[in-house]
Amino acid sequence: MPLPFGEDQQNHGSFLAANKPGGFTEADLVMLRLVAAPLAQAVEHIRDRVSRERERRLATVGRLLAGVLHDLKSPMTVVSGYAEMLAAKTDDPECTDYLAQINKALDRIAQMAAEIIAFSKGERRVLPHSCSIEQFAESFSKQVQPQLDSNNVRLGLCLRTAGVVRLDEEKMVRALHNVVNNAIEAMPSGGDLTMEIFRVGSDLVFSFTDTGSGIPEEIQGTLFESFVTSGKESGTGLGLAVAREIVEAHNGKISFTTLKGKGTTFLISVPA
Repeated sequence: MPLPFGEDQQNHGSFLAANKPGGFTEADLVMLRLVAAPLAQAVEHIRDRVSRERERRLATVGRLLAGVLHDLKSPMTVVSGYAEMLAAKTDDPECTDYLAQINKALDRIAQMAAEIIAFSKGERRVLPHSCSIEQFAESFSKQVQPQLDSNNVRLGLCLRTAGVVRLDEEKMVRALHNVVNNAIEAMPSGGDLTMEIFRVGSDLVFSFTDTGSGIPEEIQGTLFESFVTSGKESGTGLGLAVAREIVEAHNGKISFTTLKGKGTTFLISVPA
């Protein structure tokens, strides 16, 4: 028989009492409720403690990144300045393109740090504007290609729709990039990543399918929470939490399906 744990009548967990000869009496149920109440309080206390610890760590990350971002401004400005000088001195289109990618990467570093700071403070503002789906897909795939190449991951892009949508392009790129990072980490020996963009009703959907080992069952229920990570040599565990914040700020949804040893598919849908 299900018994509510605690005075709030919410289900904080369960325990099983069974196989009593002759069945359970009303006195037994009273005793079970007496046992359940302190158990519920203990569970809720642990949850509160974990939540406070997570909030404390987020605040610490915000403070640390604020200092790091401030310290990085000078060397990033130097690198960007020299890249622009080299671009002005070369007539090689390929070199010019490489230097432009350097400056874009520097911009992304600054945006990423500022974004995580905003996440730690609970800020969820987005500034949507009209952008071309084709140009967005081409630009994004070009940005992530060097990272994929260096990790022996092959990208397959399937664009099933076209036209114009309203997105905060910079923030959505960050969200998608975090999903790609997660896929790369799931395939340490390389593999295939398929990116599809299509429409379902009035929503625009981004789909990412990798050929990794799948998401461990023990973290599936908390995957989009901050500092959740498993089996990774590096990373803060903030990537998918930041992605969720960005997607939800667009009034969208992020979800996943996974099979052990087969891979994982992430779906991001936003009103288009």
